Amino acid sequence: MKKGAALILKAWELNGKRDAARIALQSPPDGIAEVCNLAYLDDGDPMHLLDIYYPEGTTTALPVIIDIHGGGFAYGDKELNKYYCLELAKYGFAVVNISYRLCPQVTIPDQIQDCFAAFRWLDQNGGAFFCDMNNVFVTGDSAGADLAAMSCSIMGRADLPETFGVALPSFRFRAAGFTCGAFSPAKLVKRLGPLGPGMRELCFGADAANPMITCTDASTMLDGTNMPPIYMISSAEDMLRPHSDYYSQCLRAHNISYTYRKWAKRPEKRLDHVFNVTYPTWPESVQTHEEMIALFRENMIEAADPALV
Repeated sequence: MKKGAALILKAWELNGKRDAARIALQSPPDGIAEVCNLAYLDDGDPMHLLDIYYPEGTTTALPVIIDIHGGGFAYGDKELNKYYCLELAKYGFAVVNISYRLCPQVTIPDQIQDCFAAFRWLDQNGGAFFCDMNNVFVTGDSAGADLAAMSCSIMGRADLPETFGVALPSFRFRAAGFTCGAFSPAKLVKRLGPLGPGMRELCFGADAANPMITCTDASTMLDGTNMPPIYMISSAEDMLRPHSDYYSQCLRAHNISYTYRKWAKRPEKRLDHVFNVTYPTWPESVQTHEEMIALFRENMIEAADPALV
């Protein structure tokens, strides 16, 4: 493994300690039921598990949000986003929080395959957990936003499922929410300078000419694809804001419907990378959630429970 790759993994290890300290100070909201550690692939891999959260007392099918966590493709699992997903469930959704295998044990295309395995499992089993499979939405933050954006494109373009070696579920996402997306792994490699080759090795293996480096850029998949409406968020203090700026330009150039919320600096707190996921009860985070949920509700074909819309 290149020195740069080892340094990046060490940085994520330190970040994990900070995340653990932050999460230890947070509490789940009241009134949300949790069904945890469901295996979407029967291979015993702990990274092939998902949780489903929904309001307590639910008796009828609810619209569904699938969330894909971030972590630079090499860090984290569903526990990173648990409190964020629990907050989203308060809006009357069944929220599916998935883990996936991490680089360098796998490459980014393998992670896409994990995501689609989770989608297919939900397609077959979601009804048992109050999931309305006619109204499915997807969210993702940072690297998870790239995986979510690629998933939308793969569902909307005939050639991409074969390119990524995935089988599609019967549903398509009715809208999507992307938080502080890392929409271009190739741009990340370039941005990291001397650490770039290590990042490339982590995500794509030792072959520096691997064509998937280009294919996994979410913007390269927009030609000829049928994308759902998108809600995007970034901020002036988001280290990956240029990614969101660039992706929004690509969406506009392809006439894809999107809303881009870019938060300005705040004197009282730092609204940095994925702040609405890491601190989901901040007023700015709640406003962000409500705007995204409003887009989702606008794109439901039929409310699963009219009282919740």
